[in-house]
Amino acid sequence: MTLTNDELLIRIQQLESSIDLLKTNLGYTARKQELNQSVRLITHKIKNLEELINLIELTGMGGLLSAHLSNPDPHSQYYFTNGARPMTGNLDVGDKNIIDVNLVDGRDISVDGSNLDLLQEVVITLSGNLETTNSGLDSLEETVAEHISDDSIHGGHIVATIQDLTNVSDLSPVKNDTMIWNGTEFVFCPYNTSFTFSISSFANGQTSTLLIGSGVWKTIGTLSFSATYLNGPATDGYITMSSFGNSWTSNLILDNTFQGPTVSTETVNYPGSPGTASFTLHATDGSDPSTNTIYHNFYNYRFWGISSKANTYLEADIKGLANSELSNSKAKTFALTPGTGEYIIYAYPTRLGTATFTVGGFEGGFQPSETVSITNSAGYTENYYVYRSTNTNLGSTSVTVS
Repeated sequence: MTLTNDELLIRIQQLESSIDLLKTNLGYTARKQELNQSVRLITHKIKNLEELINLIELTGMGGLLSAHLSNPDPHSQYYFTNGARPMTGNLDVGDKNIIDVNLVDGRDISVDGSNLDLLQEVVITLSGNLETTNSGLDSLEETVAEHISDDSIHGGHIVATIQDLTNVSDLSPVKNDTMIWNGTEFVFCPYNTSFTFSISSFANGQTSTLLIGSGVWKTIGTLSFSATYLNGPATDGYITMSSFGNSWTSNLILDNTFQGPTVSTETVNYPGSPGTASFTLHATDGSDPSTNTIYHNFYNYRFWGISSKANTYLEADIKGLANSELSNSKAKTFALTPGTGEYIIYAYPTRLGTATFTVGGFEGGFQPSETVSITNSAGYTENYYVYRSTNTNLGSTSVTVS
């Protein structure tokens, strides 16, 4: 049978509809298969859940599970990483380390650790010094070590008593005593006590103020020096001199363990002019040097008194006045009582300059000076200014010279 074109077109459209229907049916079948697979999976999970519930009921864990589900913080045994829950016991990290720590109780433990390392170095150094300085100090180190090794540390302090120290000579201090190392052992003594070596005394038997002279002051063997020391003994001691009229060719070494008495082995001359000269002792115990100086003031005389002579004074007139003293100054206040025909006389070396006189509160009362050459008993010669009062018979009079 032959189909027309129209009939053929209709058949083709019917065939396409059948194909579309077939595709629709095939898609439904696939979705149905997927749905069935999901139902089987859900059924399996429900079955597992029923078995879990049965198990909880059989083991008596139902109440625990209910409490767990109703508690907002069911895991109190766990430590929060944000630090919200405080520790209720000690934290044992076994053989592990705690690293990357900031502050512990407000302290930077990395800095504290460095300080402790430094302290350990100091302790080690101190221990070495103690061992080399005095074997008796080993007991002190051992005592500290024993206290550190036991439980006698309270509040960061080592608990010990003074009786634990075996290298201390006196274990019965009194109030305000301090413990000081004397170079051999620790001793208790008053505050500010020193055990540093020093010269306690140095002497040569001569006075501090002496008459200026000319030439040799002391011949060989006429000066004797001696010394004593604190915290000795001395290991060396020698004497030098300064500002005298000559120099020693070598220093004078004290004998008898540098204490003397030791006599001079060279002459000593007067200074070239009035002034101060000195001997200095240089001593040491091997570690602490010490010096001590004897000063001698070599002065000439000044004179004052009463005379009936009005002018043209001689050396004998000045030396014959009633009063004299060794001095290196023109300034003086003195009182005299000149009678009828008697003047007040005052004389001193010209090198000290001219003088101003004050009598009864008023300046003046003395004549211009005369110059007189005077040689003293030690052979020293120099010029003197000689002043006399303007008037005689002044009676009791106080004079100030400046």
